Amino acid sequence: MESLSQLSKETVSILAKAKNPDYIISSAKEQMSRHINKGFKKITKPENNVHWDIVYQEGSFFIEQNNHFHQYRLIGNGHTYFSVKKKEKLEELLSKIIEIGTMQNNSDLKSSMSVYQVVVDDSIEEKQGCKIIKLNNAREQFPETTNLTAGFYTIHPCNEKALTPLENYFGNLALDKDNECVVLLGKMGAKKVKISRTENNEGNNKFSSGINAKIKKEPQNDSSITVDVGSSILKNLNNEMNFEVLFKGTPTNINKDLLLNSVWYKNDPQLNGLLESLLSTNPPKQWDFEENINSTFNFDFSATASILGILETNLKEEFKKISRIKRIFHVEFE
Repeated sequence: MESLSQLSKETVSILAKAKNPDYIISSAKEQMSRHINKGFKKITKPENNVHWDIVYQEGSFFIEQNNHFHQYRLIGNGHTYFSVKKKEKLEELLSKIIEIGTMQNNSDLKSSMSVYQVVVDDSIEEKQGCKIIKLNNAREQFPETTNLTAGFYTIHPCNEKALTPLENYFGNLALDKDNECVVLLGKMGAKKVKISRTENNEGNNKFSSGINAKIKKEPQNDSSITVDVGSSILKNLNNEMNFEVLFKGTPTNINKDLLLNSVWYKNDPQLNGLLESLLSTNPPKQWDFEENINSTFNFDFSATASILGILETNLKEEFKKISRIKRIFHVEFE
C-alpha cells in the first residue's frame, strides 16, 4: 500500500476536483464500516483544543494529524468528515475514497455515455445514439474485452481497453469484479475461495506448473470444472450462485506488486490489506471480506433503454437488484 503522504495527496486532489465530494466520502465510510476483517469499530471525535499539523492540502480539503494524541482527520469546506486514531485505519479509508472518487470523477468527465454498436455487416444501419464499429476493429481498439460479439456496448468504467455489454450491464460488472478477485486470490496462494451471495434489503506471481482450480457449483454438488490458476472463470459465474474454488499447487513467491495493474482492486483496502498481511512474517490462515456493486458509474438509463428498446424502469430495477446482492468471500490459505 502507498505511504500515508501519497495517499493523502491523492485523496485531497480527488476530493478537490469532485462534483460531489460528500457522496464519495460517505460511500467510502459506509463500505469500510461493513468490512468483516477491517471494519471501523469507532469513529473518534476530533480534539479541537490541540495542535494539528497538515499532512497535505489542496483547495479547501486537507488531512491533518496530531502526533500527541496519535489522531488524524479529514477537513473539507470547513467541515470535519471523520477522525481516526489508527494510521492503518486511515490508510484503508483513504484508499477507499481514492477508489470511489477515481471512478466517480472519470464518469463525471464524460458528458454522455459512449455507446458502440459492434457489427459484422457494413450494411447494418447505425442506430441513433450509437457509434458503428466493425467487430475486428473493436477487438483491436478494445483488446481486453471478453467474449466480444455483435451488439451494443459501452466502455468499461474501470478499464478503457475493454467494452461492457449494455444488456445486463451491472450484472456483468459484478461478475467481472468477482472473476478478477478470484484470480488474484489464487495468485496470492489461496487454497480455497468460497463466495456466498445474500440479498441486502437495506440497500505477476509465479506458480509451479500444472496448477489448476476446481470450481464446485451449488446446489448441483456433482457439477464441477477445472481451470488453470490465473485463467478467467467468468463463464462459470452467476450472480445468483454460491460456489467455491479449490486451488491445487504450491505458489512460489507472492508478487508484492500484484495489485498495481488490477482493474478493480488497485486501491482496494481489503485486498491490499490482505496482500500486505500475506507478505508479513505472520500471514493469515484464512480471510473474510465482502463485496458489492453500489455505483451507477454514470450509466445513462434513458439512452440505454431507447437503444435496447426496453423500459427505463426495468434497467433501474436491474441496478437495484444487483446493488442489493452482497458477496461474502471466505478464503483459506492452508
